[in-house]
Amino acid sequence: KDSGKYSFKYRLTDGLEPLWFFDGNSASSEEKTITIEKGKLEHMTIKDFKISSSTVPYYGKELGDVDFTVKMYNNANKEVELATETPYKWQIEIDKVTPGTNDDKKIVIYPADTDNYETSYEFLVEFEAQALVIVFHMEQISKEIEVEVEYGQNYGANEIIYLFEQAYLKALTTWDSATIRVVESKAPYLDGKALVEGDANANKFDTEYNGINEIHTIEVTFQDASYEVVFNPNNGGAGGTTQETYKYGQFLKKPTDPVNGDLLFVGWYFDEDYIDENGNQATRNRAWRFNSVGDIPQDRVTKAVELIAKWLKADTLDSIKVEVDPSKKYMAQTSLQEGDLIVTATYSGQVDGQSIEQEVVLSWSDFASGITYSTIDRQLHVTDGGYEVTVSFTYGST
Repeated sequence: KDSGKYSFKYRLTDGLEPLWFFDGNSASSEEKTITIEKGKLEHMTIKDFKISSSTVPYYGKELGDVDFTVKMYNNANKEVELATETPYKWQIEIDKVTPGTNDDKKIVIYPADTDNYETSYEFLVEFEAQALVIVFHMEQISKEIEVEVEYGQNYGANEIIYLFEQAYLKALTTWDSATIRVVESKAPYLDGKALVEGDANANKFDTEYNGINEIHTIEVTFQDASYEVVFNPNNGGAGGTTQETYKYGQFLKKPTDPVNGDLLFVGWYFDEDYIDENGNQATRNRAWRFNSVGDIPQDRVTKAVELIAKWLKADTLDSIKVEVDPSKKYMAQTSLQEGDLIVTATYSGQVDGQSIEQEVVLSWSDFASGITYSTIDRQLHVTDGGYEVTVSFTYGST
């Protein structure tokens, strides 16, 4: 394994006659000088790379806080003895663990034998990140909810309440009816502290998790709670506001759409607190979801809220869609009646500086006067606002 002068033994063999061979020894005068090159990186491999169980690789954690073990082998598959004080380390210890698979993190290995090996070798390693969580324990219903948090970040009361509430409302859609009955109309309290303003215990949940670096468990209890919901038509006084009382977690009953002259009613809007992509608390104004939208569940009452109607000036008609009631039979020369056609108009415009598109199902009186029958193509034509849509019919034997 070392460079130096060597004598040697040798055997000469015949490739065709394996029993024919000659053994010899070099004389002392025939010693040969051999220079061993230090092991190159391409001749080295690593095995048994393992993250220490005592330093979980939470995403957001610095690599310098994650301990690991590893072995290095040479080209002869022999384990290379490593330095005792610093056998290996991360190349950049201030690098952060990223979510998911980390396959681009470098480690540096230091052999003990620097005569025959380089001072250090670098290898790329792969491992899976884990998410640090806060556990919300609900003894009354024997449930737990875990929410992911980023290692080392600061989480104040508002952030923790938001994370819990989003996970809790989503969980309500998956629990069995017996479990839901226990918490129905009850508000959750974190460590005995209320989540919303207006409660006697509000604003007392002020524990901050600064530089969070371990799993925390927060106890959740449930208490009766009611909140006022105000519907404000925002239509210049016509109709006036209405106020209703709802329990925590209940769905809102959608009221009749208000009327405001020629304006189109867009929806009931409210201010919602949320956590933005940078982890900061923010507020956005959006429409209340009275029904589920894809995978997004409908909204529930979680605090006192004012819903304000928004209106669209229907100055742009984008399209008209006409559908025929498939349950009815149509005969030649018979006039269309109310309910035979479903005419949907799509309008667009600006609401509070935002582009809004709104579909409106027109009533019979809105489009009946625009229905004409063409003797040229023998088809019905529905017009509104200068747009024309052709409606085709196929008549049967009856």
